[in-house]
Amino acid sequence: MITLIGFFGLFVGSFLNVIIERLPVGEQFFYGRSRCDACKRSLQWYEMIPLLSFLVLGGKCKTCHAVLSWQYPLLELSTGILFVVYYLFNQLQLYVDPITFVMNLFFISTLIILTVIDIKHGIIPDELVVANCAIFFLGTVLRLIFAITMGVALYPGAFILPFLSSITSAVLAGMFFYSIVWITKGKGMGGGDVKLAFAMGLILGHPQTLIAIYVSFIIGGFYAVILLISGKKRFGQTIPFGPFLALGGYIALLWGERLLQLYLTMFTRV
Repeated sequence: MITLIGFFGLFVGSFLNVIIERLPVGEQFFYGRSRCDACKRSLQWYEMIPLLSFLVLGGKCKTCHAVLSWQYPLLELSTGILFVVYYLFNQLQLYVDPITFVMNLFFISTLIILTVIDIKHGIIPDELVVANCAIFFLGTVLRLIFAITMGVALYPGAFILPFLSSITSAVLAGMFFYSIVWITKGKGMGGGDVKLAFAMGLILGHPQTLIAIYVSFIIGGFYAVILLISGKKRFGQTIPFGPFLALGGYIALLWGERLLQLYLTMFTRV
């Protein structure tokens, strides 16, 4: 199963590359042949095999010999690794709650996309936020249908409480980031971060959303200090925060409750 998940991640990563290249410029990514960025030649199927095609072609276009970006194989490999790591920590979920498992793989995929786009273009596309919101509501409905179909005994709190928890987490996360935008007049955070925090709140719920935000600020602050010390950034200059939110979201997805328990254990001992 690990191998299957890994290969699945490689092929998903290949598609994510297409989205990353086309979404910011408004191009369709569900149809249309992939092409070389230099000579615009449409690629054949054997030129789009994740990792393998890049290695066989020596990282160059078959026709014009233009050097291909390392983003393509690295993102494919990263997606495969992130999928496998998630599976290793949630093997039982695949069989007990496959809907949530698939939802979370989708969530991880959007985090990968927004990370690269935010780094390259400084934006977080609304489409990614809307997609996460849609997958949350779709997943909620599918879980309810699945439970009814399987004859699972239902009680109001089984679905209402987790649903309300996610809605509350989303609203509070969005309000928290909006307050930062309002206080800093847009210099500390952007509107994309607000919408991303809202979508993360829906998917992660409580307490994972809180962990995700906390971790993102810790890692983001540490990275900012390194940039200041190295002279690569000066006070007042901004850095994309989306990648840190994405990293915090992935970490919370894996170890959210464990990190919270560790924190509470350490706090109660003080």
